[in-house]
Amino acid sequence: MCIICGNRDGTILEDNGGQYKVIRCNNCGLVYVNPLPPEKIFSGAYSKEYYVPWIDVQRKRRIKMWRKRLDRLDSLKGKGKLLDVGCGEGLFLEMAKKDGWDVQGTEISDFGSKYIIETLDIPVFHGELQQASFSDKTFDAVTMWHVLEHTINPLETLIEVRRIIRDDGIFILAVPNLNNIIFQQVYKIFKGKKIHLFDPKDRELHLYYFTSATIQLALERSGFQVIKIRPDNGIVDMRKKAVYLLANILSRLSNRIVTDALEVISVPSIQ
Repeated sequence: MCIICGNRDGTILEDNGGQYKVIRCNNCGLVYVNPLPPEKIFSGAYSKEYYVPWIDVQRKRRIKMWRKRLDRLDSLKGKGKLLDVGCGEGLFLEMAKKDGWDVQGTEISDFGSKYIIETLDIPVFHGELQQASFSDKTFDAVTMWHVLEHTINPLETLIEVRRIIRDDGIFILAVPNLNNIIFQQVYKIFKGKKIHLFDPKDRELHLYYFTSATIQLALERSGFQVIKIRPDNGIVDMRKKAVYLLANILSRLSNRIVTDALEVISVPSIQ
């Protein structure tokens, strides 16, 4: 069943003959994995080995990426309490703290949460956002960088964000873009096959796949008003730079975002 609209009628987009299928809702267009894999598949996925490249060889490039994102946040909201959901190894929180934000995070990775607490001295809740039980209207800003697509129920996660964010707060998230047609074509040319959406053996398991329309719908149904949807150019792998540039140009010319990812800026709707 679609978690956004409740529709049970869907089209199978991917079926490799295994247990899992990728389905597109015939009503709202959300694409999701069915059935959802058991939680044990996620255990160990975000171990020390996963984060070592971020901490080591990619650090300088990741600092540039986070600086751009932090500058956008600063331009939208004065300093206050910031929660980063799925904060990884904590570099964004580290930079935001130095920038004057009162920072906090959540992270499901045992290594990631321990690293941030012990190395960066930043408070992190180890677990899912809903398990943290933050008080109502605690945060001035919430960020969620490429996390929502991994959650068991994105709508419930967004509703929880709405509960803990202040009425004058700002919420910024980034998700992969299902309409990343340039990347799909480049992958097909170089790999000789269509890019797959889900395999339980993947390094990163995406359970939901969003477009501009479906992420906006999910946010609106969670109590947010979308201010802007833009290309998310959080590029770290420089081998993909030319593809990113081409996708950005085509997005501007077609007035349709076809980059690999979306960045969404929203604010709480006031009833």
